[in-house]
This record gives sequence, structure tokens and C-alpha cells, in this order.
Amino acid sequence: MTGLSRDALDAHLHSLVREIESAFLAPWVREAFLKVPRHLFIDQFYDSDAGGMVTVNREHPSPEHLKAIYCNVGRPIKLEPHSAASEPWLVANMLGHLGIERGMRVLEIGTGSGFNAGLMTVGTGDPTLVHSVDIQPDLVEAAARHLRDAGIEGVNLRACDGGLGWPEAAPFDRIMLTVGSSDITPAWLGQLAENGVLLMPFKTRGMGDPLLRLRKAGGRCTGGFVGYSGFNALQGAFLEESQFKPGITEDDQVTRLLAEPPVRRMDLDGFSEIDFLLFCRSLGLDLEAAWVRRADGAFHLILDRKGDQALVMKWGEQGTWFKGNANAGTSLLSTFGEWESLGRPALTRYRAEVISAGEEAVGEHAWIERRSHVRLRFSLEKT
Repeated sequence: MTGLSRDALDAHLHSLVREIESAFLAPWVREAFLKVPRHLFIDQFYDSDAGGMVTVNREHPSPEHLKAIYCNVGRPIKLEPHSAASEPWLVANMLGHLGIERGMRVLEIGTGSGFNAGLMTVGTGDPTLVHSVDIQPDLVEAAARHLRDAGIEGVNLRACDGGLGWPEAAPFDRIMLTVGSSDITPAWLGQLAENGVLLMPFKTRGMGDPLLRLRKAGGRCTGGFVGYSGFNALQGAFLEESQFKPGITEDDQVTRLLAEPPVRRMDLDGFSEIDFLLFCRSLGLDLEAAWVRRADGAFHLILDRKGDQALVMKWGEQGTWFKGNANAGTSLLSTFGEWESLGRPALTRYRAEVISAGEEAVGEHAWIERRSHVRLRFSLEKT
């Protein structure tokens, strides 16, 4: 399986497990990380110090490569089209939220290196229950080789558009996306079994990829956000660029704003970007955020998508400063005050449900996300 001695391999496996211990929400996930060697799934990765891709000798990996692989860092394994070996902590955390149990039938959208599929076989107890698809045939071919080298036989792999799922193998007790999607395709909902769970990075422009977990019961899918993430976008027929390409760019507008004198200092201690932006959305404010890095410093920009308000905040020793439309600053401070009065609700406080076109009524602190194939109603859970 590997040219490493058993003791040396165990040392690397246990080192990684200790580093990501807080991610393990289920005992089997910890067991899986000790059982499935990560280096057997990485033929190459991008090394910023080397200025490009470096090749891994998986039979006799160098100490430097092992150190890079067995740490809590995501590693690009292909640049064009892009693919990455995700950060191990995030992988483990997502598997825990997915809630795999022995005997469950699982579908993964986004095979990548095959490492996640290998981990899931420990949860199902039977590799033949794991199905994984990827739109890049070369990745699927490599994943099959990686799984064989790791001694894992029987995982079902297919090169296809992930938005179509795997109809012949449905229904699935668990469907997991290891790519970010701004929509929920009819195939995923249709192929999800009763009491099944769908876990996905839900791309929402200006707010990243919060992890959305939905359970199907009585024909309805409900759930909520369970964490934070960042993933490459789902490719294929269901790609919706408008939802994940930010409207904020380092253009003339940003340059003009940065050149303006600060309007006031803003005391936003403990500011959590995505939590605050979700709260803004629950009030009907359509904001997005981005980092702008320049030679004169790093600036945090919040921009109203309507374009009639602009906020720039610089983080540093002098605190947070607002630039732009004065009314926008007043509105932001007021919204921040309301968010604070409610205990600064985090993304995990929001409930989600898939609704039909005739169910779009919303109450206080609630909003609708309309996508091409699904409508989702989000609402702030009362405490």
C-alpha cells in the first residue's frame, strides 16, 4: 500500500487527527482518518514556495511532502479545471454533520481525489454503498486508482454532470456536495430518500458558501445552516455564476472610496461577516462583502447591490472606519445595534425550508432565496 513503515505512517495519521480533533462529531469519522492514508490520494499539489505544482511519490513520499499533506491545509491538486484536496478539518466536520450510519446508501457530488469517498466507506461499513460522481473524467480515473492503492474496493464512481445525480442507484440516504452550488437541482431532491439528508455548500453571492443541511420528511425538505465553508463551484449545466461571482471588484469606485476621508469611526467589536450579512438579509438589506488588498493596506468593503450605498471599513490599530455615503453608515450602525440586541445571532440560528411558488409569505426576520430550480425560505429562529 505504501513504502512508509507502519510506525511512520501511524505517526503522520495520529498527528493529523490530533490537529483536527475538534472536527470529529462522530466516532467513525475519527476512525476513518486513522484508517485512510491521505497521501495515497494526492499525486501532486500546488506549492506556493515552489511556484507551481509538485509531484508526490506516493510509494516513497519525501518528508517535506508528508508534512504538507498531513496537516490541516487544503491543497490544490489541479489548476485547470481547478480541483483541490479540501482542508481536513472541514472534511471531517462535514462528514459528522452528514450523519452517515452503517448500511446507508450515499451519493457524493464532486469526487476530486477520492479521499472523501474513501472516508465514507468507513461510515457505511460497505464500500459498495458509496457512490461518487465528478464532471472531470481524469479525476474519476485517478480516484479509482487511489482507492485501489488504499485497499478500498467496491466504491461506485462515475464521470458525469453532478447536477444529475445517479438515477439508477437512487434513492440515497445521504447526499453530500464537495463542491459549492447556488442551486438545488431536481435530481438531488428527487433522489433523496425519505428521512434522507442533503448537505451542501450553498453559494450565496457576497456571503461565501455557508453549509446547508436539509432533511426530507413527509415530502418536505427542512433544515438550516450548520457551518462555514469555501469550495470551488459546481460545473456543468447547473452552474449559476450570478450567485457566486461578487459584484465588488477593485475598480474605480473602490479606488474613489478609499481616497475619501473617513466619515466616522465604527466600533464593531467582534464583527462576524457572514452572521451579520445574513441578519441584514433578514431585514431586506441586500449587502455583500469582500476583502480589497492593496499596497496601502487591506480593506473590508460592504456594498449595497443596488449601488446607492457604499461602505469601506479598514481594520487596524485605529479601529474600524467608515467611508462613503453617510446615510449608509448610519443604516449600518443601526442594523448592527439591532443584531447586537438579539445576541448577534449566528448562521446556525436560521431555519430553512424548500417551498413552492405559492408559499412565499415571510414573517419577521425572514426572506426568500429564489434560484432557477428551488425556492428557499430562511427565518431567524426565536430563542
